[in-house]
Amino acid sequence: MPYIGFSGVSPAKGFGWSSGPSGILVEILSIAGGGGASYYGSGGGGAGGLVYTPSASFVYDTSYTVTIGAGGAGSTGTANNGSNSNITGGSLSLTAAVGGGRNTQNGGSGGGGQGNTAAGLASPSGQGNNGGAGWLVAGSASIGGGGGGAQDPGTNADFSNAGGGGQGSSVYSSWGAATQTGQNSGGTRYYAGGGGGGFDPNMTGRSAGSGGLGGGGAGGGVSTGGTSGTANTGGGGGGGGNSSGGSGGSGIIITRYLGSQKAQGGTVVSSGGYTYHTFLSSSSFMPWSQQPKATGGDITFTGTHWIHTFLSSGTFTPTSNITADYLVVAGGGGAGQTFGGGWQGGPGGAGGYRNFASQSLQSATNYSIVIGAGGAGGIYNTGGTARGSNGQTSSLIGGSISSSASGGGGGGTTGTNGGTKQSGLSGGSGGGSPQDTTSNTGGSGNAGGYTPVEGYAGGNVNGNAPYVPGQGGGSSGAGSQTNAAATNGTANSISGSSVTYATGGSSGTFGNANATANTGNGGNAITNGTLGQYGIDGTGWNGGSGIVIVRYPI
Repeated sequence: MPYIGFSGVSPAKGFGWSSGPSGILVEILSIAGGGGASYYGSGGGGAGGLVYTPSASFVYDTSYTVTIGAGGAGSTGTANNGSNSNITGGSLSLTAAVGGGRNTQNGGSGGGGQGNTAAGLASPSGQGNNGGAGWLVAGSASIGGGGGGAQDPGTNADFSNAGGGGQGSSVYSSWGAATQTGQNSGGTRYYAGGGGGGFDPNMTGRSAGSGGLGGGGAGGGVSTGGTSGTANTGGGGGGGGNSSGGSGGSGIIITRYLGSQKAQGGTVVSSGGYTYHTFLSSSSFMPWSQQPKATGGDITFTGTHWIHTFLSSGTFTPTSNITADYLVVAGGGGAGQTFGGGWQGGPGGAGGYRNFASQSLQSATNYSIVIGAGGAGGIYNTGGTARGSNGQTSSLIGGSISSSASGGGGGGTTGTNGGTKQSGLSGGSGGGSPQDTTSNTGGSGNAGGYTPVEGYAGGNVNGNAPYVPGQGGGSSGAGSQTNAAATNGTANSISGSSVTYATGGSSGTFGNANATANTGNGGNAITNGTLGQYGIDGTGWNGGSGIVIVRYPI
């Protein structure tokens, strides 16, 4: 069985450890990156090794390094094994989950065989299973075996069929349900499935191997390459046919303990009496010697302050009276559509930005947190009339507190080809004016009428060079008609590090992408000569969603 360190106790039931005298005891599920695969009848990549640790002691206020193994790269030559996943630091000594073997190679689970080249083995033993044997036809044509999975070995190939990837483990399905990870099949969640084998594309009438449940990639054949393993499952890559084999899926680490949140790091959720920390990329994990004075959001501890970050709507509830600082940023506005010949729509205005200091929040009061969505970019139409949509309001409301920020204004459009010209919309900060050969205006800012203001106006255009839209208004200044990235946001260190929020959308040859989520930035204008040509989708870029952050001292 591919599990380590049970001490005679079933991992399906879990341990539910309480705090020790100097730290906490935690259960850990570690899965390494899956192995990649090659082509022309390659065996499937083996799944990343799966290691369950029933009890690991973490010392309070010590930061531990969490390493998530990458999936091995697929190739038309030599593929790569997956990389290890582990947690290290202090005196902690855990068994690393070993990366899955590429085709024919050893690993957490072994890669599938190719032709008469033997399959890889599960090495070290206990983290997975062996790959399946390949098949050689007419002395040279290969049919690949399946990569091993956490639950089952890969299937052997035969004259007609490439081997299927070994099935992954469903033992930790409840962990997957709580954290929304793993491959969901009929309500059961699987991790670390092997990649299916491919077959030589010159051999018609054969069947490629399917990927094992748990994110294993399918094999390729006459006209296809192998499919990559699913990210954060540790699934092996599918063996290639006429093109490259698939890459392995990256690994994952999940920790859990009984009760409310007692540490920081990863994505934190509570379910069934446990707190889970899910790591999809390398990061850190740190237990707390003290406990926060409130619940809600993603909680972190700086040594002097507690910080609650809300990336989506929720509830903030103090467990004692506190004096807190908080930041409320609304969703940014979307950019207007771009019309034929690359005439850019106006960028979106930033979401309203409001910063509050030394506010009294009362014990046992539920403060409703609303995170405003970013406005959608104007959807392309041949009349050139689609402005961007305004972003939505963010707020913190409860008891005697009512603090809101207004959504950013949508960007304007040129209205060519008989359509009506559209100025930028008003909002927390105003949307920018579209590119034009005549004058046009941006939307006004500070829609909420607040003091100090929550934002500024979108940029106007004067009909003269440079022929670019006016930038979206931002939290620290109005937009301008310039071929440059907007820099009118506001830096704030309430999160523990300096982050700039509520920047207006950029114009000209800058910012050819949707605004970043949870920044409140306005959507960027579409760059000339790329997505804005007539007959090509000229839909504007979306604004970024908002954010609320609450900070108070220990």
